[in-house]
Amino acid sequence: MSGDVGEGVSSGKGKEIVWTIAVDDFLHVYGENFVIRVLADDGVKPVLGEKIVWEKDGSEMMRIPAGSFEMGDHSDGLSDAPVHRVELDEFYMDSREVTNGQYGVFMEQTGHRKPRYWNDTRFNQTNQPVVGVDWNDAVAYAKWAGKRLPTEAEWEYAAHGGLVGKRYPGGDEISHDDANYDRKVGKPRVVGSYPANGYGLYDMAGNVWEWCQDLYGGDYYSNSPTKNPPGSDTGKYRVLRGGDWSLNAGSLRVAPRPYRHPHLRNYLIGFRCVSGSDFTSDASAGGDFTSDEGAPLPLAGNQGVIEWEKDNSQMALIPSGSFEMGDSKNEPEDYMKRSRPVHRVELDAFYMDVREVT
Repeated sequence: MSGDVGEGVSSGKGKEIVWTIAVDDFLHVYGENFVIRVLADDGVKPVLGEKIVWEKDGSEMMRIPAGSFEMGDHSDGLSDAPVHRVELDEFYMDSREVTNGQYGVFMEQTGHRKPRYWNDTRFNQTNQPVVGVDWNDAVAYAKWAGKRLPTEAEWEYAAHGGLVGKRYPGGDEISHDDANYDRKVGKPRVVGSYPANGYGLYDMAGNVWEWCQDLYGGDYYSNSPTKNPPGSDTGKYRVLRGGDWSLNAGSLRVAPRPYRHPHLRNYLIGFRCVSGSDFTSDASAGGDFTSDEGAPLPLAGNQGVIEWEKDNSQMALIPSGSFEMGDSKNEPEDYMKRSRPVHRVELDAFYMDVREVT
């Protein structure tokens, strides 16, 4: 053997191991059809660049390490993005935006509606990012895939790629060699067409805006939790991040917090997913969901009833509260007194099937 091997040799990019095998000896012992499998382990857990393939939708996901960072606008004085320290648990993020090909599989398996520009040749190529999807469409896909949308804190942390206080994912400057913007291409490009950032994430600047989980709150940064902030509890708009192919370089900065109505579907907006810390959030048309269950699909006109996508059952919101559990009527049967004494119970909100399972 020769190359970067041996005690005290660190792993990293550009390293290689060269294996020299006495082929004649192997042919003599094993014949012509043989396979050599080499396993190597440097014993060091990867910190950056570790990737997995998510089985459900085949997406490559990058490990984003736990850590803290100064979230907000360090350079341009954005009024709704003051700098504040945030701590996040480890999570995985799609290395690329969800593509039309991936979204097509989701539609085939679930019967979900088509994106608005599904038949437009400018936007429907297999490896372009899917566009024409609203926030609920993105959440439905994430639920189907067993993932969720990123919080804006996760998105911003991941977009920096390990850099501190920079305007863009790659530093304080950006060019058309780094991202798709300012109508130079005139449409979304195939995902991953530009260099990845320090965490191995592509197109965190430009190409298409990306839906985040959060409701927008203009003053949220001033009172948000310091660890794993889930987003505002109130509001009617959802946060977008990253910029798009049509706008100038200023829109591609990491810190800005644009927001749109969750039912907006246009050719500038797509999304990517994450898997990691569990958050609870509000579905945009009513009802709570937990991230590892996914967002239920709301029924129009009824804020307290949802439709569960997996089995199409209607579910009613049971509000949080307390009650006296047990036999409050003090029925005379001895067994009831013994088995159902009155006691106060407090419960969190939950959903229950409206009807028995058929």
